[in-house]
Amino acid sequence: MNNNLVGIIMGSKSDWKGTMEYCSETLKQFGVKHDVRVISAHRTPKRLHKFLKNAAAKADRRIKRKKKELEKENKKTQAE
Repeated sequence: MNNNLVGIIMGSKSDWKGTMEYCSETLKQFGVKHDVRVISAHRTPKRLHKFLKNAAAKADRRIKRKKKELEKENKKTQAE
């Protein structure tokens, strides 16, 4: 997963047309960058697990980074 915060995951390519493509279009309309992947939980469970594990780690890093930014901003505001 790249730096996008939203991931669209589907089990097969056939899920795209008429279903998941609308999710992608909606996200685009709102300017939300997203990642689209075909990862079958049945055929490639290890690949899905790896993807989710990496996504969770990246999200955790983003949350910690944002927390530090907010703490820094809060200290600056209190000092003024």
